[in-house]
Amino acid sequence: MFPPKLSRVAFLLASLALGACASKSGGVLTGNGPARVAAVEVVATGPAVAPEFAGQLHDAVIKAGALYGNAGQPLTIKVGLDKVHYKNPLKALVIGDNSLAKGHVSVFDQASGKQLGTFPVGVDATRPSAAGTGAGIALFLIECVDPTGAVGMAHMVANASSATVNRSGTSAGLRANFSAETLRQAFGDARTKAAKLAQRR
Repeated sequence: MFPPKLSRVAFLLASLALGACASKSGGVLTGNGPARVAAVEVVATGPAVAPEFAGQLHDAVIKAGALYGNAGQPLTIKVGLDKVHYKNPLKALVIGDNSLAKGHVSVFDQASGKQLGTFPVGVDATRPSAAGTGAGIALFLIECVDPTGAVGMAHMVANASSATVNRSGTSAGLRANFSAETLRQAFGDARTKAAKLAQRR
């Protein structure tokens, strides 16, 4: 039998593995042929979503969509922005808080008007990376076995302090991550990987 703290660590690792599997996307496209972003509509459906954020997200999705090419099935992507929230330093320190953007996306075949799929999108302003994910998991594991709680407290204070970073940078991160996740779920992981490889060449 594992000690309680090790059992919690094992459970965490299993949950992370399941979460990673669940996040894979095959996309909403039905064929294997090329597809392109032909039109984008972004509407603020939630309260207190700034109109300029919606307009800038529209431009971000178009720009990111260009990476998938300009030939093939024309797609219309409709985004409903339900929530855009910026981290509150006091809340981040006391109860935990984070900048985030949430919404729902519908993808249509532009020629026929047929809806191909719909899905929720929720992102924060942090650009994901393998190194960042690994570091985050490692820090969490250290916090689990730290009997003093000092590591966790230091991490919480650092996160709260990061809320003082200018809002324009946070907005840019939210838009970039929202557009990237929207297109990944629309086109699927395989096409997204191919688009990124083509961009690097």
